[in-house]
Amino acid sequence: MRGSTTGCTCRSGSGRSAADAGSPTSRRGPQIRSSSPSRSHPSPPSRSLVTAFVLLLGAGWLWRGAAGALLLALLAISVMTAQRQSSLIHDLVIVPGAPSVRVDWPALATRLESERPEAVWANYWLARPIEYVSGDRIVVGEYGGYVAFPDIQSAALAAPHPSWLFMPGSSDIPIFEAACAQRGITYRRVEVTDGLILYADLSQRLEPADVGFQTQSVSQAN
Repeated sequence: MRGSTTGCTCRSGSGRSAADAGSPTSRRGPQIRSSSPSRSHPSPPSRSLVTAFVLLLGAGWLWRGAAGALLLALLAISVMTAQRQSSLIHDLVIVPGAPSVRVDWPALATRLESERPEAVWANYWLARPIEYVSGDRIVVGEYGGYVAFPDIQSAALAAPHPSWLFMPGSSDIPIFEAACAQRGITYRRVEVTDGLILYADLSQRLEPADVGFQTQSVSQAN
């Protein structure tokens, strides 16, 4: 400051000195308090100032406690939200080229078992959960990607009349039907659990390579 500084003390709102107030960490600018011109040093803090400081410290602890309680509440809400989201997407199936559908896997496995298929061809994202839920009671071959279990894939390839399973609205359905029409293959089209489409009782064997679906070979998977 310019001019006389006699009897003038610069303090920040939090009780810091003028040097502290000018530091980068200070949030508030300095406040100027004028004292009596006859004094060259600031007077000792009064009892009320000490009391205010103690109350400020007490309020600080109170705020810390409130912030901690708020943080714990937010963490609890986050956990509950995550659990809710997990339950919502647990049965959501996302398959490329098809709308996302929520699938009741146990019901689907039971429905497929009732059809007694020799084997079922399905997209990878359908094949794996069906095998898991059914306890491998259904032979499910994978098409259009990697082969997780070569032995099961070989069993599906050996089935003389395998069925095919598709997501509703899948872009693979017209490709499959066109391949069947080209070869004169007949089938029974059934809508199973949650709108999934099953092509059963094919009149002859039809493999992924016949349809044009690029799939890892058993030898590559081994």
